Amino acid sequence: MSNQVLVVFDFDHTILDDNADTSLFNLIEDNEEARALWDQYEEGKWTEFMNKVVTFVHSKGVSVDNIKNELSKLPLVYGFGDLLHYIKNNPQFDCIIVSDANSLFIETILKARGLLDCVTKIITNPAVVNDNGKIIISPCHSHTHETCPPNMCKGTLLQEFLKNAEQEYFAVCYIGDGTNDLCPCLSLTANDFAFPRRSYSLEKKIDTLPTSGHLLKAKVMKWESGLQLRYYLEEFFHS
Repeated sequence: MSNQVLVVFDFDHTILDDNADTSLFNLIEDNEEARALWDQYEEGKWTEFMNKVVTFVHSKGVSVDNIKNELSKLPLVYGFGDLLHYIKNNPQFDCIIVSDANSLFIETILKARGLLDCVTKIITNPAVVNDNGKIIISPCHSHTHETCPPNMCKGTLLQEFLKNAEQEYFAVCYIGDGTNDLCPCLSLTANDFAFPRRSYSLEKKIDTLPTSGHLLKAKVMKWESGLQLRYYLEEFFHS
């Protein structure tokens, strides 16, 4: 059995101590226009909503460079620069991101911090810039899991990644914060680890799971910083 460990990160409020998508509202000067735009969001249709947001800011003369500049200012969760470099420099670990943000925003933020090469793969909603300089965001995939957003089932995506991986992993560590991170956690085995961020919705979801039925097989370790996560990885997988 290989001793390789797959470390899987969500992005917003996990690596990034903010929400990359909603940071675009910082670029809207008129508060009433911003509120009217927020009112257009429909539950479960985040990708469609974000296309409305990028279209709106584009119509106001906000360029892709303006957006990238705003994204580059956003803070990482404390200790995550050190954590990602530790993972990169430890050959026992492979690192991927599974996020409902988009490729352009995630890559911009990681590049600004010199962290893009710490990640093996980013699984997210594709985003491109068209000939008119407007960002177009597409759904990551389609699936049949009714409890997940229509554009992304992280549990399905994680299992597809593991099925197609060139090697079998000794363990999987899933690190996240949000409601849509519960599905991939429930897909983990007893040999794996689920790391919910303290005081966020994933922790609350896990804490309220029924004790009977053993829905969550993975070991649960709660975290508050990248330094704490590095300690866990060193403690559990020191070779």
